[in-house]
Amino acid sequence: MESLQLSYELERLVDIIEERKRLVTVLKIEPSSNDNLSLKKQLNKVLDSLNEARLNAFEELEDYATNYNDILTDIPDNAVDTKLYQFQLPQKSETSTTITDGSSMTNGNAALRDATKKVRFRDDNLVSYKEDSNQSFVPYKDEPEGNDNTNTDDIEQERQKLFDSSIALEQTTSAISPQFSNQELFIQQQQQLLEQDSQLERLSGSIRTTHGISLSINDEVNEQNDQVLHDLESLFWTTVVGIWIELKGG
Repeated sequence: MESLQLSYELERLVDIIEERKRLVTVLKIEPSSNDNLSLKKQLNKVLDSLNEARLNAFEELEDYATNYNDILTDIPDNAVDTKLYQFQLPQKSETSTTITDGSSMTNGNAALRDATKKVRFRDDNLVSYKEDSNQSFVPYKDEPEGNDNTNTDDIEQERQKLFDSSIALEQTTSAISPQFSNQELFIQQQQQLLEQDSQLERLSGSIRTTHGISLSINDEVNEQNDQVLHDLESLFWTTVVGIWIELKGG
């Protein structure tokens, strides 16, 4: 299983680096932040596979590790610090620990496990998410029903107030008595304009709140999609390993 996993992840890494080399050397385009994030994710996947193979004492680990370190040197730019992603082969040494009753045990695997180092990176656009199996997600609708319609009702009410105020202003202007002076007329119109500005401000706040809710829903949908893709990838590898075992047994 280690051999299949490592071969697959290394091939994906080579494809990403080749595409990156075409961008930098041929098209003279600087890789975007998404390109850098994709490369770092793939490097971490390969490191995870190598570390798992090391803990399982995989016989071909040295060949795969050498191949991986050689691939690192092909990265055409300095956006990724390759020194942080190099894989160090474990030194072949045994450490033994004596227990109080006189028996001894070999801690080689424990030492390797303690010495295992993984490269982790942080990105402001990356959000960690752990799916709660008990959490239920309500599908997004353009026209939400029930309690979700609160913000829409608020917007409609503010809009209706604004229109009513405009109509009232027209009616008031047309019904003004001739004995009103220009100054009184100006003051009355200013008050109406200030009231409309206040209503527009509240309407704008409601729209911003609705926009924020939409962004939050979008983030939840993206996180669910990432989890589904992860589950599909795990299922794929489980199927591949099962077929490989059947073929080997046959």
